[in-house]
Amino acid sequence: MSANGSPGEGKTDAAVAGWRMKYDRRTLIINVCGLALAFVLATEDIYINYRIIGWAPAGSYWPAFIPAAVMFLAGRRYISYCLFVMYALTALYIGYGALMIHFDAIPRDRHVLKGMSFYEGIILIVSMVCYAVYIIVGTTRWLFRLLKASPKTKG
Repeated sequence: MSANGSPGEGKTDAAVAGWRMKYDRRTLIINVCGLALAFVLATEDIYINYRIIGWAPAGSYWPAFIPAAVMFLAGRRYISYCLFVMYALTALYIGYGALMIHFDAIPRDRHVLKGMSFYEGIILIVSMVCYAVYIIVGTTRWLFRLLKASPKTKG
């Protein structure tokens, strides 16, 4: 029981404190905005595929959510800002392409999809590299702390 007599309140406070240690408010806001941009990118992809091909492949939109997942999993400010800027630039470029397709300003050829998917591929690869570096650095730090804290034997 806590000081005011309600049971289980200590667990909630500990969980909230753990969340606060991992995220600050600005990083959390950027991550949520990145998730919103992932939905925008997925919607633009579906629209462009539908207008050019005539149907939207079922697996064509999921890569847009991987950088958002990396942003939430890593929880680091610089990774989140970097991926958010890449998300914003990619969303602007693909949104411009969708607008041009909507107004028939560019031909509805499949080569248009290749140009747009190139930028989505770059943000996907960069996010995976950032997450791999995050995991490697985190594991290395954990191992060094583990080795440093291990008891020394006298021989």
